[in-house]
Amino acid sequence: MKPAFSSAGDRAARFPVNPRARFLAVLSCAAIVGSTFLACKKKHAPLRLTPNPKTAVARNYRLTIEGAEECETDARWLKPARGNILFGIDMTIEGTSNESVGVYAHEFKATDLKGKTYTTSVLLRCKPELDAIDSVKKNEKLRGIVTFEVPESTSGLKLYYGNNVGPGIGRDEINVELSR
Repeated sequence: MKPAFSSAGDRAARFPVNPRARFLAVLSCAAIVGSTFLACKKKHAPLRLTPNPKTAVARNYRLTIEGAEECETDARWLKPARGNILFGIDMTIEGTSNESVGVYAHEFKATDLKGKTYTTSVLLRCKPELDAIDSVKKNEKLRGIVTFEVPESTSGLKLYYGNNVGPGIGRDEINVELSR
C-alpha cells in the first residue's frame, strides 16, 4: 500500500517539469496582470481652455492667445510629475509702440482657481516654444508656446505677464483668464 502523502521527490519523478514551460507560464501570468493594471489606469480628457479675452492689450504690446491646451514634448528622459500634465499656451506678441518690449518666457506665470501659482517649465517645453529672450517693437511679432506643468485636474488658469519696458516707462502687465 502506498502512503497517502508522497515526498517532493516522488512528485517530481511522476510529473517532470520542463523549465522552459514553467518560465513561459510565469511570463504569461505576469503579462496578464500587467495588462490588467494598464487597462485600469484612469485616463483623463485632454485639457483645453478658452481665453478671455482672446487678445489683451497693454501700453506697448498686444498679446493674442491662439490656443491653450495640453501638449507633449519630445523629451524621452523627462516627464511631468505623476498626476501632472504639460499645458501649452500658444500666443502671439505684437509690439504696438516704438519702445522695444522685452519678451521673456520665464516671466509668464499661471495661477489656478485655488490660488496656486505655476512658473514656466524650464526643461519640458512644447514646440514651437516661445523664444526664451527676445523683444518686439512696433509691428513686429513673436509667436510660440509657453509651457506650464499643472495638475491634470486643473479646470481654469489665469495667465499673468508683466515686464519693465524701460526705466522711464515702467511696468506693463497683462492678465488673461483661461477656462473650460
